Amino acid sequence: MDFTPLRQLSDLLIDRAPETIVRGYINILRQKSRFVGLRGSRGVGKSTLLLQYAKERRDELGSSLLYVSLDELYFKKNKLVDFGREFVRQGGKLLLLDEVHRYGEDWSVELKLLYDSLPDLEVRFTSSSIIELSQAKGDLSRRAPLFDVYGLSFREFIQWSGGKKLPVYSLAEIIAKPGEIARELLRDGFKPMEYLKPYYRHGYYPYYWENPELYRQTVNTVVNTLLEQDLRPVYNLSVTTTERLKKMLVAIAESVPYKPNMSKLAEFLGTNRATVQEYFYYLHQAQLIGLLPRQVRGIIRTQKPEKVYLDNTNLLYALPVSEPSVGTLRETFFYNALTTSGVDLGYAKSGDFMTDDYVFEVGGRNKTNKQIAGQANAYRVLDDIDVGFGNRIPLWLFGLLR
Repeated sequence: MDFTPLRQLSDLLIDRAPETIVRGYINILRQKSRFVGLRGSRGVGKSTLLLQYAKERRDELGSSLLYVSLDELYFKKNKLVDFGREFVRQGGKLLLLDEVHRYGEDWSVELKLLYDSLPDLEVRFTSSSIIELSQAKGDLSRRAPLFDVYGLSFREFIQWSGGKKLPVYSLAEIIAKPGEIARELLRDGFKPMEYLKPYYRHGYYPYYWENPELYRQTVNTVVNTLLEQDLRPVYNLSVTTTERLKKMLVAIAESVPYKPNMSKLAEFLGTNRATVQEYFYYLHQAQLIGLLPRQVRGIIRTQKPEKVYLDNTNLLYALPVSEPSVGTLRETFFYNALTTSGVDLGYAKSGDFMTDDYVFEVGGRNKTNKQIAGQANAYRVLDDIDVGFGNRIPLWLFGLLR
């Protein structure tokens, strides 16, 4: 088996991997596990991380390292497990597999065979956010830890924009000492509000820096690809269903935060309530929308969401709808900042969001305490302020959670 063309392409792509800024997610790939996977939506930078890791290891491993994307035509007629065995026979030690879900429905079976039959082989792979190892054909979940990757946080965007390198804070730290943290960060003239509106528009997907002029168009292309090429084969969706999902996504975007009326939405889409519930799940798995359940850690697949958001603020500008309101931008930013850092959110009857420990009301600097008055551990998350005090916390601080 001649790997020469694949090696040449691998070397070319690794050479082109940027070295200026490397995201913290690369530490996941550096861990000692034999098999490690990164899962995330299109455009969040999984392939770049894989190539940057390859560049780190290439001096050490030389030709015993190989990067391949499994949407290559080569894998239409060659089995992954046979490829891996021949790679090891020729001295291969580290295999970097991009877009494993594009290989076909047996991708997890083939990875399991690689794991079980080649004990000296290291594998790092990426997959779509839609993939769930527990539901895949092969029992891979016990063998290969899978970690979620998201778009740039506000903290990362500031650094990528040439601004200050900021630390990561936990939610508990931000709640406990928002004034102290903010004053420390602002001490040398740093102005976080200068970055917030640009982040809303183009700060989430790293490919903005590749071609800023085409960013909105590229986001639209990514959305269509997610619906037509990623979701469809995983859930065996028809063309009709894909078109309904597009229609539903635009309907949500036109009125976020969206409070779903399942009967009206079913009528609008020409289907039934149960199917609409499934559609919410599909769009959520694709990281196109965020669902706010009635309870913290509510069962998203089977329970009607209380509110629906677009996944991130960039989608509010990219989809063909009117200019988003400032209130929608604030709530979407807050929702994304917390959920992508691992915080479970639920619907708050008095306030906007709740966790197991806190209640949050999101608004502008003049937002009163009225809606959360009398509640324990309730906080106002306020835009247009640099430093908070009491139960007033600057919105921008929550962008430092990851």
